[in-house]
Amino acid sequence: MSHPEEESPSNGLLLLVLAGLMMLLVVAFSLIWVPHGWWSPVLAMTVAAAKALLIIVYFMRARYHDRSSWLFIFGGLFWLGILFTLTFADYLTR
Repeated sequence: MSHPEEESPSNGLLLLVLAGLMMLLVVAFSLIWVPHGWWSPVLAMTVAAAKALLIIVYFMRARYHDRSSWLFIFGGLFWLGILFTLTFADYLTR
């Protein structure tokens, strides 16, 4: 079993990820001002998913954990997907 405290990202990598998050924030704000029609929610959700993935992988240090941690992460995302699917199915049928 690996020890997460021994393996951690360098400060340079964390600053690079932070710069990427800021760039995605600018992209998210630009989506407000530039209309993309039907694609706007899809693009916004894609940018949000990318930001969440960067935070989970680097700032929560999931990259440096063993595979059992990834199993729980994907399990949580799977149940979140089921929750969103059922919520949107209910919303669209009303």
